Amino acid sequence: MNDRALPPGFDRADWKAAAHLPWALRNTARFLPTAAIARSDDLRRLVSAPGAMATGSHDWDAYLEQTHTTAVVVCADSRVIDERYRLGAVASDRQMVFSITKSVTGLLAAMLSQWGVIEEDRQVDHYLPDLAGSAFGQARIDALLAMTDGVAFDEHYTDPDAQIHVYSKAYWGSAAGGTRAALAALHDRGAQPGRFAYRTPVADVIAHVIARATGRTLPDLVADLIWSPMGAECDAAMVLDTAGEAIGGTGLCAAPRDLARLGLLLCEHGKRGTRAIVPVAVIERLFAGGDPAAMPADRYPERVGWSYAALWWHPGKDRIAAIGVHGQILIIDRAANRVLVHTGASPRPDNTAMIPRHFAAFDAIGAR
Repeated sequence: MNDRALPPGFDRADWKAAAHLPWALRNTARFLPTAAIARSDDLRRLVSAPGAMATGSHDWDAYLEQTHTTAVVVCADSRVIDERYRLGAVASDRQMVFSITKSVTGLLAAMLSQWGVIEEDRQVDHYLPDLAGSAFGQARIDALLAMTDGVAFDEHYTDPDAQIHVYSKAYWGSAAGGTRAALAALHDRGAQPGRFAYRTPVADVIAHVIARATGRTLPDLVADLIWSPMGAECDAAMVLDTAGEAIGGTGLCAAPRDLARLGLLLCEHGKRGTRAIVPVAVIERLFAGGDPAAMPADRYPERVGWSYAALWWHPGKDRIAAIGVHGQILIIDRAANRVLVHTGASPRPDNTAMIPRHFAAFDAIGAR
C-alpha cells in the first residue's frame, strides 16, 4: 500500500485517532487488506422524494452534529425521503460500519440454517475441530447467535486494557494467525450461560462456521446471497484478518444507500418484487427477537426491554437494528416501512449515549 495516498500525519497503527477518523472510515481499503463484495448487475433503483421528510419539533441538524454524522439515509414507504453527507463523505464512499457487520453475518447464518446448511443444535467443534479445546468449542450455534453462550470476554471499548483490544490485534494488528488463532487462545468459559453478553469473537466464530459449512468465503456468500440479489449499487468490502480471512465481527465497508437497500429488503419481507431472497421464516425470526429477560439491565441500561437474535438487536415493537461503534446504526421498522441508515465518526467508540438520540430521531421521522 502506498503511503503517499494517505493524509499527512496519518498513522496506520492509530488509524482510529479522532483527527483522521472521518477519512479513515471511508477509505479503509487504502490502509487495511480487504476482499470485495460485488455489486449487482440488476440495480434496485431507489425512488427519491427530496424534502418529503417531516421531523416535527425534533432538531435534525443538532442530531447530525451531536452524533458526528458522516452520512444519513432515511427511507419511508420504500422512498428515500432524506439523504445527507457530512465531514467530507459522498454517496459512493464505502463507509466502515464496524459491528453492523455482525448482523450481516447473522443474517447469512440464519439463511443457511433455514436451508439446512448449518445445524444450530451442533457445537462449534463439530464444524471447527481446532477450537475443541477453546472456550467456544462446546458452545452451541444457536446460543452463539443469541450471544447467550456464556463464554467470558471483556468487550469494554473505552478501557484500554480490555480483552477486546488484545483480540483486535488479530484484525489489524501484529498478531499472527488471524481470528482463528485468537479464538483458539480463549479458554474462559465463564459462569452465566443463558445470560446475554455482547462479544465480538462470537460473530467471528459464526463466520468461520459459515465458511467451513459452505466451503466458500464470507464476502462471496454475502455477494451471491444478499448484495447482488437485493440490487446493490456499489461494491462493498470486508476487512481481512492477519491470516487473510474475512472478519465476521467487524470490517464491512458499504455505501449507505446499499445499507438502505438491505433495510428495505428486510422491511419488505425478504422479497424484491416477487423474488424471495431471504426466507420468510428468517424475517419472522429477526422481527420476533430473542428473550428480553436475558438482557441484563445493569449492563445495558439504554436497552432495557431489548433482546438479541441472529446477531441483530431487537428494540421492541416491530423493529430490528444493527449497531456499530463510532456511530454506525441501521434501524428497520417493518410496521412503519421505515429505515434509517446512519454512519458516523464519533471520537468515542462507546455508543451508549448515542443510542437514545438515534431512536429519538427515528421516532420523529414522518413523511409529508
